This record gives sequence, C-alpha cells and structure tokens, in this order.
Amino acid sequence: MDTGGPPRPPARAALRQLPGLLALAALFLWQASYYWHAVIDDAYISLRFADMVASGHGFVFNEGGPRVEGFTNFLWVVAMVPVLWLGGDAMFWAKLLGLACALGTMAVAWRFAALLRGREDALNLAAPAFLAVNASFAHWALMGLETPLAALLVCATYWRAVREFDDRRALLASPVLAVLAAMTRIDALYFMSPLAGYMAWLLARDRTLWRRVGAWALLAAIPFAAYYGWKVAYFGDWLPNTYYAKQRLVDIRADRPMGLSHLGHFFLRQTPPVPAPGAGAAATAGWLLRGGPAPSFWWFNWWLLSALALLAQPRAARLLLLAPTALLAYYLWHVDGDWMPNFRFQQVALPFLAVAGAVALGAALEEAVRARRWLAGPVAGLGVLALAGVAQEQFRFGYLYIFGPDPIDMPREAGWWRAAFVRERLAEGFHGPLNEVSEHLLLHTRDGAAIFMSDIGQPLWFARHLSLLDGCGLCDPYLGHAPSVRGDLPTAEELYARQLRDWGRTEEQLSGAERDFARASAKRREFEAHLSRNCEYVLGEARPEYLLIFLQHDDGDPARAAYPYPEIAARIHESPLRRDNYRFLWRAPKTDRVWNTLYARSDVPEGVPDAVRAARLEEAMRRNPRMFSLVSLAVGELRRMTDARAAARLRTAVGERTPRILRSRRATVELAYASHEAGDHGFAARLLAQATESRPRDWELWQLRADAHWRADERPPAIESLRLAASIAPKDQAPALRAILAGYLETEGDQDGALDELLRAAEAFPHDPRLWGNLAATTHRFAAAPEIDRARRELLVRRALDAYRRQVALLPEPLRAAPAARIAELERQAEWLGKLRAESEARD
Repeated sequence: MDTGGPPRPPARAALRQLPGLLALAALFLWQASYYWHAVIDDAYISLRFADMVASGHGFVFNEGGPRVEGFTNFLWVVAMVPVLWLGGDAMFWAKLLGLACALGTMAVAWRFAALLRGREDALNLAAPAFLAVNASFAHWALMGLETPLAALLVCATYWRAVREFDDRRALLASPVLAVLAAMTRIDALYFMSPLAGYMAWLLARDRTLWRRVGAWALLAAIPFAAYYGWKVAYFGDWLPNTYYAKQRLVDIRADRPMGLSHLGHFFLRQTPPVPAPGAGAAATAGWLLRGGPAPSFWWFNWWLLSALALLAQPRAARLLLLAPTALLAYYLWHVDGDWMPNFRFQQVALPFLAVAGAVALGAALEEAVRARRWLAGPVAGLGVLALAGVAQEQFRFGYLYIFGPDPIDMPREAGWWRAAFVRERLAEGFHGPLNEVSEHLLLHTRDGAAIFMSDIGQPLWFARHLSLLDGCGLCDPYLGHAPSVRGDLPTAEELYARQLRDWGRTEEQLSGAERDFARASAKRREFEAHLSRNCEYVLGEARPEYLLIFLQHDDGDPARAAYPYPEIAARIHESPLRRDNYRFLWRAPKTDRVWNTLYARSDVPEGVPDAVRAARLEEAMRRNPRMFSLVSLAVGELRRMTDARAAARLRTAVGERTPRILRSRRATVELAYASHEAGDHGFAARLLAQATESRPRDWELWQLRADAHWRADERPPAIESLRLAASIAPKDQAPALRAILAGYLETEGDQDGALDELLRAAEAFPHDPRLWGNLAATTHRFAAAPEIDRARRELLVRRALDAYRRQVALLPEPLRAAPAARIAELERQAEWLGKLRAESEARD
C-alpha cells in the first residue's frame, strides 16, 4: 500500500557511506574525550538506587527505607544493576553505555535521513555530522545519566515507525522501542505523541490499514501497561516521586525565568562570550565574524532554514521532524529549564534537528539542480561550510550553565584538541563534583546515622552508611509529596476557593489580573504549609543526626551573616529546635559565596575509629577506581591514624592503586602534593621517580621530583633531578630552575657550583638585568663571609663587580643608583685587596 513516502533506496548503496560514518564516529569520540573526566552529581542518585537493587534491598534509597521512585530513568537504573552486582566500576560502564547510545543515535539519524529523502548519497551523512560536532551531545554522552539512551530510543522509534508504515512488510519494532523509551524516561511519551497524529493522518487518507495501526497499538500498550501496572503497585504512585517534588517549585514561579532563558540560549545564543577589554583587534574581529552580539550565526541558520525548508515539504513524515522541537519549546518553559550545564533536556530534539538539516539540504540541492545544474556545487559547498561553522561555534565552549539571562560560560582550555591533551584526559580519572563534602561525610559521620541534605548524589554514594532525609524531596516519599496530596492539608484549589469567599466574589467577577494573583497566592500558601509540615517532621519526628545546609554569604565571608537555602533548609535552620538541639560541626565552600555547613545533633559523639575509616576508604577506592582523589585522601588520612593495623591495610590499598595513577600526570602531581601535606616526602619522591621514568622529557615532573627528594633529605638525587630539569626545560623557565639549583648547591657548601648555575642563567638571557643582579648579589654575599681567605675574597669581589657592571649597563637611568653604590663599594674593596696582594708578593 502506498503511504506517500519516498522510495526506499537499495540497502547496498549505504555500504559506500560507511567509511564516512566511521570517520564521523571518530570525530565524535575525539570531541567527547574532552568530557571523559567529568561527572554530574545526579548520576550517582541512579547508581545508589541500582546499588540497593543489586544488594537485594529493592528500589529504595535508604537500606530498609520505603520504596520510592526517586528517579525518572527506570531502564537506566536497571541497566546498572548487573555492573554493580558483578563489582564493576559503575561510572565507567555508565559512560561507555552513554557513548554507545550516542553512536547509535548518529547511526539512526543517518538512516532516518536516508529514509525521508529516499536517496542513498553523502548528504545523509550531514545528520550524524551535525551530532558529531555538537558540544552538548558529546557532553551528555559521558555524564553517566540516561539522556543519550532516551534520545536514541525516541529517534529510533520515529525512524522505525515511518519505515514500518511506509512498508507493511517491515517487522513492527517501533512499538517495542516506544515502550523502552517510556521506561527510560516517562516524558518520552510526550515527545512521541506526534506519532499518534501521524498514524491518524495515514488512516484518514487510506494510506495504511486499521489492523496494522491496531497491531502497533497492542504491541505498545500491553507491555507498557504491564510495566506501568507493576510500577504503580510497587511504588504506590502514578508518577515518579521527583515529579511531586519538582513541580511544586515550578508552579510557584509562574513566569518561568530559567525556562525562557534556556529557550533563548539554545535556539539563539550559542555564541562566544564578549571579548574582555584589551583582548586585541584579532579577538574582537573574530567575535564579530562569529556573529558578535547577534544570534549564533551558523547554529541559528542551520535549524531555522531547515525548519522553513521542511515546512515547504508536503509529506507528514517530514513534519514529524519539527514536532519534537516544537514540543521541546513548551517542555523547557513548563519545567523552567534545568540547572545542569549544556542543555540536558534539549538532547531529545538534537537528532531531529540533525535529520531536518540533512533533509533540508537535500531538498535545496534538488531544487538547485532543477534550476541550474551548476548551482549544485555552490549549494553543497554552503552545506559543508554551515557544518564547519556549527563545529567552530560548538568547539569553543566547554560548559554553559544557565540560571538566568546571563549564563556562566566556561570555554575550553587551549589546545584541548591536541593528542597529548586527549591522552591525559583519558588517563586522569573522574573528577567528582562534590569531593570535599563527600569525603568528609565518608570519614567523619557515624554508622547508621541519618542526614538531612540536598546534594545527595556523590555524597550518599560515598557515605553508604548514612540514610537520607532528602531536602529536595526527590528520594523521600514524605518530603517529596505535598501534604495536600496525602489529604491532611488543603489543596491549592481549596485555598483559592477560600480566597474568593473571603473576597465575597465569584470567579466570573474577577479580572484576569485578580484571578492570576489569587491563584498564585493559593499556590504559595499551599507551598508554605508544605514547608512548615516538613520542617516539623524533620526536626520533631525524624530528628536526624546530621543536617547539611547551604549558607550563602553575599560578601563571601563565612563568619558574617548569611541566609540558608533552599526554603525547607531555611525553615529548619531558623527553627528553635535546630538552634537548641544541633551544634556546628564543619563547613566547606560550595561555590564562591555559598558554604556547605554541617550540624550534628548534640548527643552525637564526634570521631570515627581508625579501623572504620580505613575500611570505608578501601571500599570507596574499590568502587571508584578512577576517582583518584580518594587515593590522595587515603594518603592524608594515614598521617592521622594511630591504629597500626588499619594504617597498614590502607597503605596496601594505596599501593595497589598507584600504577593506575601514574598513567595520569595530573593525578600523579595531586597525589605527590597530598603526600607532602601528610609529611610522607619519601613516598612522593618514589612516586615522582616512577613518573619521570615514563615521562623523561617532562621538566616539571623532574622539578617536583627534586623538591620531593629535598624534602625527604635526599640531597644528591634532588640536585641531579633539578639539574636535569633545568637542562630540558624551555629556555624561559630554565633561569628560575637554575636559581633554585644554586640554592641547593649553596646549602650543600658548593659555592662555585651555585655561582656557575647563576652565571649560566644570566648568559642564557644576557639582556635581563634581574639575572645579572641575582648573580651579583649572591657573589657579593659569598665575598662578605668572614671565614674565606683573602685570595678567594678578591676573586669573588671582582666577579661581583663584573656582574653589577653588566646589570647597570642594562638598567634605565632612574634604577642605577643602588647597584652603582655597590659598584663603588666593591671597587674600593678590590683596590684594597689588590694592594694587600701586592704587598704580600713583594715580601715574598
């Protein structure tokens, strides 16, 4: 049956494009390597749920706690269970799975473009090319969350559905994909809703069979109903607990400021930051060429022109490419954006924008050929230029946080694309987002205790011994649900009705502004009641052993007044029950002006036994073998341990992980500094000795090794290491190293060696007066020592005199006075010493 779709291209023709697809996959992996080290805190929430399932406790956040759907990614959590059950590195495998899903999305976009265009040519590769160069697509492939899996399944469902209704002989796989997408994220149903309209359109035009649509619906409905029925029976809720916790906050912000800002920045403002004052004409010109203050030129035109071109196409299948993006716009506004960087919620629309661009480019090329065949080359060239422009705009930023109209834009480091940079990123391990607070809770809280806090991912992944009262309500069925949902407080609708009765008016008698005010007021009063009830519950009934509250100090000084947030934490912090029953324990910076502040209940003893801390650290290192900061933490803890058995156990665990750390220069340096802080300079020296064996031309490592040997009182190795560092260092760095080496040699009593090193530094930069001045001052100081003989003193005086003269010749006139005075003094000494020598020779 003809569905009005394009003719299907021969499958063998696609094989000719595989080399291009593989090249784009390599390009994507190269770009994604920039984010290999990065971790998002929320990923550990899913991993903790998976850990509880793997341990046999079910879908709970706290061992022995209530069942709660504190996640929106059921299928992703389930996928992590086997990894944890087998004892694998969960974050590592989550990243690999994310990469695989992203590569799968690129392949699906390629095939979707071919299907919609009805052609097998190189233009189909424009879709995966757009994804390969997109920074946010690469970023979210490696964050350990379900985002890439959800994008893959939604796009694959569209692709298969269009193909299956175009060819009734095709096996119905799209309903299965649709169910898997909904199990990954329930909001996938929202983004797949246009498929229902597409099927209705086909039926209305007699382009498909009722029985095929019915079969599709049954294949989707039966497994989804089974899953959803189990979910409701298991958790006791129709929607995830996170919905109840988050939507209440969104509802009281009717203007949705973050959502609007996300829309503006995603569609219009993926631009470089304004050049800083004094950046130079080249930087300013480059900024203007990239769009300047106007919308991001290439990105903006890619999606806009693609949308306009698709609107001119008659086929409903092509209009399906625009529907997910249109739905995304409302979704972003409704949920009020996202605090996470790099457009997380927009990932579901990226494959459709990519395919839309490829289809639109193909349509433009066909029109050009019809008009004038010679136009095909310029149109294809413009498409390549557009992709290159998108790549240039995407490759310049690393992280973009949008909390309002002015984003926090963190560009990539210089040289991020070089092979050496990529190798180091792949080796340096994972950087936890909340290391300091996570490590403190791991080592300084009691077994079996409860804690009230809001940043619950990495801290509770590390501190498995703690149970949680979730300040945001995501993983707590009591704190997450509004009391009105439980029926023990009036709902916002009831409060709205009371407001109208108090005013003595009906809803029809209100103006639009009055109606909006009354509804907003009712929602706020309901939220206030929710806060009060939850505060009473936390402090009056649950009474957790610890409270971790964010305190914001506008001047950045933690000793001055501050205000706590979020609002539930503010209520708890200001409550008399908190002031009377909890004592301050610890604080650490969260951001520039915000501090994590830990309070302990007054009856909770301080301190954790060495054996317990060692066991926790060992387990944390085993579960997170690429979180090298834990090894540095363990080295620091060794100094504080008095239990010899616990210390020996921990030292063995550190030694087992040292070879992996040595693969990363950054991790090696961090561990060496941690060893210095712990007073174990010998360990730092041995570590850096191994590091320089694998990186013999890294002068900075040789310098650090020299410092470690010196601190460990290993003088000859320190001098030799620093001498080698000075010999291989860049020319502009060598003088500073030779000055340090001179200090080492002087300490060892080798004055001539020290002066030789300072002379080498000065001769390497003969026009630098500071180096000659350093040589002169050191030589002068040696000459003033009372214990040297007269002949050596005369030699040193003359060498100092020569160095000072070289310095004065290089200094501007106003700065010559001080060294000129020293020259005069030294000339008198030299004359006097010369006379003494002459008299001595005459007597002889």
